[in-house]
Amino acid sequence: MTNELLNQLSQGLISPKEAYTQLYQDRSNQKPSKPRKAHFIKFRIIIPDERGVTRFLAFLFLLPIPLFVAKLFLRKMKFESTEMGISKADLMSMVSTRGILINVTAKDRTKIYIKTL
Repeated sequence: MTNELLNQLSQGLISPKEAYTQLYQDRSNQKPSKPRKAHFIKFRIIIPDERGVTRFLAFLFLLPIPLFVAKLFLRKMKFESTEMGISKADLMSMVSTRGILINVTAKDRTKIYIKTL
């Protein structure tokens, strides 16, 4: 369909405005696609002025962690939604989605990178 539309546009049968509406306005009727589910979580923790600890944590989290293990720890964790600004259910759904990248920088310059795969 797209090739036919582009051929009509190049031959001057339809205007660019009509071609644009046919390409992009018709897609608004389609239902949005569901996000892909994640299966693994990759952690990276950097502690400044503690080179040995940072290397140990890099070795410890060298391979991605399966998502069911991370969800198990999240279920056991106790926190108030007012502390973090996000509820536990929202956190669980966010971790379950592929392609999420979380960067945390603490006051003591410790950096934590979390990526869902």
